[in-house]
Amino acid sequence: IGETGSWQHEIEPTVSFTATRDGGNKNSIPNEDSQDFEFDETNLWEADRFPGLDRLDTGTKISYGVRFNSTSADALQVGGSFGQSYRFFGDSPYPDDTGVDARLSDYVGRLDFRPVSLLDLNYRFRLSKDKFEFRRQELGFVAGPSALFVYGNYLNLTKEPSNTASADFQSREELIFGARAQLTNSIAVGGQIRRDLTAGETVADNLGLIYTHPCLTLTIGYERSFTQTGELKDEKTFLVRLTLKNLGDFETGSALLGSE
Repeated sequence: IGETGSWQHEIEPTVSFTATRDGGNKNSIPNEDSQDFEFDETNLWEADRFPGLDRLDTGTKISYGVRFNSTSADALQVGGSFGQSYRFFGDSPYPDDTGVDARLSDYVGRLDFRPVSLLDLNYRFRLSKDKFEFRRQELGFVAGPSALFVYGNYLNLTKEPSNTASADFQSREELIFGARAQLTNSIAVGGQIRRDLTAGETVADNLGLIYTHPCLTLTIGYERSFTQTGELKDEKTFLVRLTLKNLGDFETGSALLGSE
């Protein structure tokens, strides 16, 4: 922790070490809740990086890097993180081309910038450990107060991991734009559109109403998906999701982005 003029700085070197037995990921257990695996700065130092329970993050690994943050007297803020991990032994439990399937992982990081109080900018990336090429880049913003704000996100993937034999996206560009308005202390509305820039077409859009109570959150929404699955195309979904605080979720339909 230190100061430079009116700026306050915080630099936090971070290391995590995890040791577990190898194996445990049996083919007899279908992988339903951990297919959408992504290695980034949010799970770099986590003991278990998988989002679900159908796959185990086994073996012995060490993750190292740095977190940093600088704030000026007039609330201008710059921060982020950067790091890498190394797996000592054991077979990789991760899918191919995720940046962490080899013993030495790719570099992952994030930069956050707040030039004014009502605007947040962020840049996330994954950098190849061998050729120092960007494998993933993501640029986003959130503008406005909590009562009414808009957000956007640009995603560039040079190579996306293939979880099925038929899916092999070598490159993809995607744009997401949305907005949310807090009508009352308990009721908010939100909408979002997602567009594939590589194919030049809209992937999905949604609109929803969110009711928040100290004991529960209720989301009612409508979503259209323009991707084709088998013979289905332009699928429309009505969503009702009830979240009981500290108990769990009850849901029918699909998730509405932008809800809490």
